[in-house]
Amino acid sequence: MTVQLHPKEIVKHIRKNWLHEASCPLCGQHDWSVQHDVYELVKRTENGSARDESVMPVIPVICKKCGNTVLVNGDIAGAVHE
Repeated sequence: MTVQLHPKEIVKHIRKNWLHEASCPLCGQHDWSVQHDVYELVKRTENGSARDESVMPVIPVICKKCGNTVLVNGDIAGAVHE
């Protein structure tokens, strides 16, 4: 299964939903970098094995000044397609 990221969709989602020009809560700057890769957060069970239904696609959005990283859910943003 191939996952495709549509960077324009994540930027569109951010512009629509982030308030106050999306200033970084750590340093106050407004200069963000949207990554063009999809990462996965995986929930682990008690024995350490991952379950397929608990995988979340995320796209990192990184403050260019301080490195603070916000993870945006790719499914909700409409930016990840299989």
